[in-house]
Amino acid sequence: MRIELPFLLANPDKALDTLLPLIKRATGVSRVSWCFTHNKHCEWPQAKRHVCTFSCTSHSTQGSRKRSADHTMVYIGLWALQRAVVEEPILCLENVPGITYLLQLLLGHLYNFDDNTTYDIQELDWPVARNRYYCIAVHNSYGMRCPLYTPLSDFVQQFFVGLRNCWQMLFYMHLEDASSMTVIDDELRRDLQWAKDRPSSLANLPDAMNDFVGATMSPDNDSPFLAGINHMESLHLSGYRELWPNHCYSLMQNPWDHPSKSHGRSLQCIIKSTGLYWADQSALQAGDAKTQSYHTRSLSRHMMGSEFLTGQGFRVRPQDTTHLGYTQSSFNIPCSARCGQHVKSQAGNAVNINAMGLLMLASYCHYGQRTVADQFDDPFLKAFSMAIAQHRR
Repeated sequence: MRIELPFLLANPDKALDTLLPLIKRATGVSRVSWCFTHNKHCEWPQAKRHVCTFSCTSHSTQGSRKRSADHTMVYIGLWALQRAVVEEPILCLENVPGITYLLQLLLGHLYNFDDNTTYDIQELDWPVARNRYYCIAVHNSYGMRCPLYTPLSDFVQQFFVGLRNCWQMLFYMHLEDASSMTVIDDELRRDLQWAKDRPSSLANLPDAMNDFVGATMSPDNDSPFLAGINHMESLHLSGYRELWPNHCYSLMQNPWDHPSKSHGRSLQCIIKSTGLYWADQSALQAGDAKTQSYHTRSLSRHMMGSEFLTGQGFRVRPQDTTHLGYTQSSFNIPCSARCGQHVKSQAGNAVNINAMGLLMLASYCHYGQRTVADQFDDPFLKAFSMAIAQHRR
């Protein structure tokens, strides 16, 4: 396989035909690799559940739409080959709607993908649009279900409460205690400096061009973050403001042909190529009474990386969980190389934590040796279930 990988990456349209026979035979990769925990070569253990997603850009309506001809097919095929070799009993999967055909093609000989559903995370009162396909795939040799089994589509509907929160709650970096809710030190200042340092930003344009662009902007808006947008983004912002005032806008998207903006209480879908998501001060103060109290001192600005992570349900506030035996957030680990743009890309590629938590809860309730009664021995599921119960009250 090492010999063929460069060829496949250079010719991705041949990846599926090359990897599919290996997947069917479960050959081509080794179960032994270097282990950083034990500092030696170790064999991959077989997990009870494999919780994952894979790249959706080639299948998404906002992506390349090349499907199996995209270079990501190489990595998707290798992921499927690993599953064929390790054969975990249960796969908890998330991806864009319409991906079932590829899962069936790659792993349909090993797994049953019938227990699936599609829903938007807004149904769980999370103010970010994200309509996704969710599936609990069970190995054909492990088809045992709990006697209280309910189809996944019916199970998740028990937790639907509708959307009551507002997307404005995700813009919090101006708060007095925001330093405890960020994964990057001094994030507002550093992200503004990154935006202003871009060669095309308004801060680097000649004065004459700045005057021209300034005429298209709101004259009473003195936000320092305006200096960080470029000419194209300023024109898009002007168009968005004229068509849909008091919203959050994706400045990378053309407002006249391909608009991307918030809808009522919900933020638009967070994707890898986010660009700048911009909200005016008036937009941040346009939420309900609960939200307004958070944003009375906010400025018109673009969304920060930590706020994108929060939008995907990640825990960004450090919390002492050593007594539980695990860390709730990998972002508690210091990293000098971490920056806003990298974090935004991570968030756009990620699975929403709330949606995946619900999927895992369904898998624990319905499959395997663990019963509904003893599932709460798991600290994560216990905390998640208690949060859901409190929220529904």
